[in-house]
Amino acid sequence: MLTRACALLLLSAGLLGLAHAAPPPSLQRWVRADDLRVREGPGPEQRVLGLLQRGSRLQLLEQSGDYCLVEGEGQYGHVACEYLSTEPVAWPRAGQGDVPADRRWVVGAAVTLRAGPQRESEAIGRLALNQAVQWRAQAEGGNAGRNAASNAGYCEVQPLDRAGLPQGEPGFTACQYLAAEPLRVAALLGGVAGSESPADRARAFWLRPSWPALRDYAQALASKLPPGFSGPWPVDAELERMKAHLALGLKGPKPEPLPDWEALKRLAAAAAQALPLPEQQPDAQQAAARLREVLGLDGAHALGLVQALELPRVSPSYFRSELELAPPSEAAPALAGRFEGIYRVQFRKRPLREESGAGLYDMTSRTEALTRAVTRVQLFREGRLESQASHARAQETLWYEVDGPMCEGWRGGFAHGSSPPSAWKFFDLVDVNGGARKAREQAEHRQAPGRLYAFYTAKPLPLAQAVRTEQAHKLDRQATGFVRATQLSYDLDADGVPDLQVWEGVGRGPGHLGAAPQTDDAWYRLVWVNIQGAWKVLGVDAFDYGCGC
Repeated sequence: MLTRACALLLLSAGLLGLAHAAPPPSLQRWVRADDLRVREGPGPEQRVLGLLQRGSRLQLLEQSGDYCLVEGEGQYGHVACEYLSTEPVAWPRAGQGDVPADRRWVVGAAVTLRAGPQRESEAIGRLALNQAVQWRAQAEGGNAGRNAASNAGYCEVQPLDRAGLPQGEPGFTACQYLAAEPLRVAALLGGVAGSESPADRARAFWLRPSWPALRDYAQALASKLPPGFSGPWPVDAELERMKAHLALGLKGPKPEPLPDWEALKRLAAAAAQALPLPEQQPDAQQAAARLREVLGLDGAHALGLVQALELPRVSPSYFRSELELAPPSEAAPALAGRFEGIYRVQFRKRPLREESGAGLYDMTSRTEALTRAVTRVQLFREGRLESQASHARAQETLWYEVDGPMCEGWRGGFAHGSSPPSAWKFFDLVDVNGGARKAREQAEHRQAPGRLYAFYTAKPLPLAQAVRTEQAHKLDRQATGFVRATQLSYDLDADGVPDLQVWEGVGRGPGHLGAAPQTDDAWYRLVWVNIQGAWKVLGVDAFDYGCGC
């Protein structure tokens, strides 16, 4: 029998190779139902985020009762476990298995359904990507889908619901947007990453408009230019349409659920028990990788810390949903998805002569911002709450054709709060970044003293001062990486129930480039939020000891 200490060391050693490994076979699942709904939480009342086709291969992340948290085919969310299979399931295709020969799927986004087989005919509806239809007839010059020799013309179709029954009135749509099997969206979006065809990347953009999709298209255009080309850049009508589309505004993607603390504790307990058993080590290592991802600590210390920390049981209080607040690290697209807003992406035109070399095709930088402001709340250690409107505006210089300046915009210390004076001594020890005094001055210009953490909300907080309590804890350095900690509790609405917990760990920080701090410092902050009576991990903030080499 392995001792707990040995188990922790083995777990830590096994994590590095796991990061790029395929999911263990025991965690793979296949969808065995048509149009399986992916929900943002474990329950039939939760919002639907998307649909998965029969035969989709997924990674099982966690099971909560009758619902499973899964990831795959471009989806992340909860599905009913009863519709998952441990054995591979065939991808649906017209005329195969129990699929009717006249079944077709729409392989375009928001395809128009018309009253007649002409472009000028009245539009009577829209067909969603991968919606099933019954092919009824083809107009002159049309075909039955992409298996025919020509894609010209219109086909008459009957839209179908998830059960395969008629839904709404029949109509005509372009035959080129019909196929004998559903489109593998994830495969398409991933497959064009290695393609140099602007046409492939344009198609991927209009399936899922986004900055990364526009970037891929611009890179494909740039690859067609002669070596050393420095402008003027040919005007590309497709690229200009993409820019205009992003400038009008987009809905953000739905956010991933905040990690549930009790689920993490169960995961840690299961990993510690399973690790000594060879047949269960893949699952244990996968669980440990999840803990490292959430906490930002190495595997052994992440496991030890989760097992050591206990939070008070709470009843529902101020926050009732994860869609009411956001971590401070979320950018405009994620905030738009969380708060049901719109964000815009705009570009600065690249001058003919850009001395720095920055740029991507005809663009020098991009700016993202919300169209409607949200509230950014700064939490101070003593409980003060400072709120201000924010559009989460952020600008990025497009360093794609040459390397950008090393550590551009870097500032040491905590990202979302002020730092303890002792931690800055490390910069004198290694004599980098101008030493402790300069690094501290730069950080304090950005973070006023007393700041602890920050978060976004969709509505103003009821009070400007939270009720604060504090506890001190001693810890086992070998098991957790920390020697002591301060746990700060904040009640935002003075109802006697804590809404936020901030855990500040003291120990030897990771340092930089092999150099380790010589003192125990408060270098790590873990933050939880009370959502409807359950503690969720809102975020982590760690002291940044350096940048570059």
